[in-house]
Amino acid sequence: MKTKPNLIDRFKRLAERNARRRKDPRFFDTMGFLVAKGFLGYNRPILPRPNARLELRDAIWAGTYVEPRILEVLPAAVARLPKNFRIPEKPARDEAKLVEIAEALREGTETEVCFHEIGPEKYRVWMDLPLKDGRTVPVKERKRAKNFRLRPIVIDRLEALAKAENLSETEVLERIVLEARERTR
Repeated sequence: MKTKPNLIDRFKRLAERNARRRKDPRFFDTMGFLVAKGFLGYNRPILPRPNARLELRDAIWAGTYVEPRILEVLPAAVARLPKNFRIPEKPARDEAKLVEIAEALREGTETEVCFHEIGPEKYRVWMDLPLKDGRTVPVKERKRAKNFRLRPIVIDRLEALAKAENLSETEVLERIVLEARERTR
């Protein structure tokens, strides 16, 4: 079976265009950042850029035109690491949609908004991925502040328990609550 010469030429042009796009700094910066943080893996050598500050539109471009996996992890990356992304004051439609999704993910609210035809069930998974640097805690493991008014005698006992067990007062309270929960099961 013989293929038409113009079809072969077309595929060659597409391959050349793809090769040029893979050399684009927008792709290298985005992929280097996501690989360094542990969101993605890459089978070619790439310079890790863990402290990069990425333009949101450049990251979307890299996912749209070079590596589609970027679009899947981008909402979680923006939600978990917002300081690493430059978000314009007047974002374009795609950027605004991404920011809306990231805010919903950060707050833990349900969203049914698709991002570049990627459903919430696909990008929500990346919120609980433990990252390489260990500084960023998955959403399920984040601690929340809670204040209590305790009687002085309870505070004294709590401090004594913490000192005796070489733990923080918070760790003592967490352990007591978890043990009580196990007993009630």
